[in-house]
Amino acid sequence: TDYVVEFRENVAGAAWQTFADGVSFATSATVTGLVNGTSYVFRVRAVNLAGNGPVSGESSPVTPLTIPTSVQGVTTVAGNGQVRLSWMAPTDNGGAAVTDYVIQFRPDTATGLWSTFTDGVSATTAATVTGLANGTAYRFRVAAVNPVGIGPFVEAGPATPFTVPGTPTGLAGVIGDSRVTLSWTAPVSNGGSPFTDYLIEYRVATAGSTSWTPFTRAPSTATSAVVTPLVNGVGYAFRVTAINAAGPGTPSTPTGTLTPVTVPGAPTGVVATGGDGQAQLSWAPPASNGGSPITDYVVEYKRLSDATWTTFTRAPSTTPGATVTGLTNGFNYEFRVTARNAQGLGTPSAKSNGVTVRGLPGAPTGVTGTSGDGQVTVRWTAPVSNGGSPVTDYVVEYRRLRDSFWTPFVRPASTATSAVVTGLSNGTNYAFRVTARNVVGLGPASAESAGVTVFGTPSAPTGVVPTAGDRQVSLVWNAPASNGGMAITNYIVEYRRVSDVAWTTLAQPASTATSAVVTGLTNGFNYVFRVTAVNVAGNSAPSAQSAAVMPLAVPTAPSGVTGTGRAGSVSLRWNAPADNGGAAITDYVIQYRVNLAGNDWVTVVRAPSTALTAVVSGFTVRTGHLFRVAAVNSKGQSAWSEIGGPINPFAS
Repeated sequence: TDYVVEFRENVAGAAWQTFADGVSFATSATVTGLVNGTSYVFRVRAVNLAGNGPVSGESSPVTPLTIPTSVQGVTTVAGNGQVRLSWMAPTDNGGAAVTDYVIQFRPDTATGLWSTFTDGVSATTAATVTGLANGTAYRFRVAAVNPVGIGPFVEAGPATPFTVPGTPTGLAGVIGDSRVTLSWTAPVSNGGSPFTDYLIEYRVATAGSTSWTPFTRAPSTATSAVVTPLVNGVGYAFRVTAINAAGPGTPSTPTGTLTPVTVPGAPTGVVATGGDGQAQLSWAPPASNGGSPITDYVVEYKRLSDATWTTFTRAPSTTPGATVTGLTNGFNYEFRVTARNAQGLGTPSAKSNGVTVRGLPGAPTGVTGTSGDGQVTVRWTAPVSNGGSPVTDYVVEYRRLRDSFWTPFVRPASTATSAVVTGLSNGTNYAFRVTARNVVGLGPASAESAGVTVFGTPSAPTGVVPTAGDRQVSLVWNAPASNGGMAITNYIVEYRRVSDVAWTTLAQPASTATSAVVTGLTNGFNYVFRVTAVNVAGNSAPSAQSAAVMPLAVPTAPSGVTGTGRAGSVSLRWNAPADNGGAAITDYVIQYRVNLAGNDWVTVVRAPSTALTAVVSGFTVRTGHLFRVAAVNSKGQSAWSEIGGPINPFAS
């Protein structure tokens, strides 16, 4: 009705135990509750209604076994293309020694399939799974193996295999003030592990320098950094190494030499000196060039009245001085200078002293000359530009046209735009030029004037000699010693009676003859004469007046000649001339002739007499005689009167 199954540990003295499995007449049973790994022996007795039969003989020893339990505490340590696993053995090996561990892995993705890592048979509780892809996350599981089989798997992870990063590329630097700003490209490979930092190193870029100095900073995964403080003007080389959990990778290719610089300091001592439309500047270079040679100085200027600076355009120059051109004369300017190097412009200098830009005046224009007596009045127009400073004088120069040299006309300083140049020679052709002067000096000379012939009025004629005539006087005189530099164009003849004051000008056409006949005079009056020479400049002074001279004529003929004859004589009578010719009658000349054809006139010889009667005696011919009378004055003898007679001297 049943079988009773008994078991005991297979050791001496072990007690038998009955396996309680209920009533069963099956000829097999599974004894449970045993301790795996303990050797047991078994026996069976049959049971019927009568009771228990004898026990069977003992079985051979049997040890119950099972698969191991799961391993414990699986940990992962990622490496380069591998992950190191470690774990603790199962707490229960299932009754048999663990003979191996099965290790599987898969990508840590939803579709990742498990792969068994082939590492041979080993009961070691650690293994390194190789052949993994760096940077790929993997999950792992481990199961213990005993002769019964594979125990349950225990998962671990994910773990990502990794190695040191690759090399940064494209390392470049931008120099700055005591610094260099570096930038680079991250390595193509981070080695499977995120970058945790970049190691920046630098060294002085000199021959033989191989020692790299790490730049101390907080860890950073940025692909740029500012390395400071560095020494301006010193060349440095730099390199960068990427770091991840695996450590530092390979350093980048070093940069070329990078020399930190800054902009230069401010120039000092800017001094300005004014010039003609320009200013000359000088200054001292900055105390510091910022670590880079100065490549230029930027010059700026402004009028003192302005707020905005203007940059003077010029070619780059490292000379600590400049001539600023294009300025407007007469204005006050100030200047500042800024040094430039490869880094840029520095700080402007302090402003220079203010300076008024002045230049020489421009040239006067429109120079003309008006001739005078031994002088020329020169006129001109002031220069368009006074050079920024008032004109203080004009220098007037002259030269004879035949000469090549100029002579300055000496006179007090004057800003008048005209001058009378004296001391010139009449009759000489001169040219003139004018130069303006201001505080800077003499400007350019004007264009020379047209030629001007200097002339004045002539000197007075001399030697006026009158010769009296009938109601006229013939004059002769000497030309002036000087014609004033221009030809005589006329002589003005004046006359007056000695008793008069006013002079009368002889009306006659212009004439350069040194003689004249003054007509229309009244015989018998004393006249004096003077002569004035004329040229284009005007009239000379009158000559000295001539000696007094009286115009005279012979008297007119006496008239009314009558006579009475008696005893061989004739008593004559006549009338005085109607005009004595301007001079007293001093005598009468009496002539007679026989009143027959062919007889000549006979002059009566007698003492001079102004009587209007005369007795002519001594006649011998008793016939009629003809008589005529002529008056005489200091000028001469008049014409003969009409004939009187015939008169017979012997009429009674």
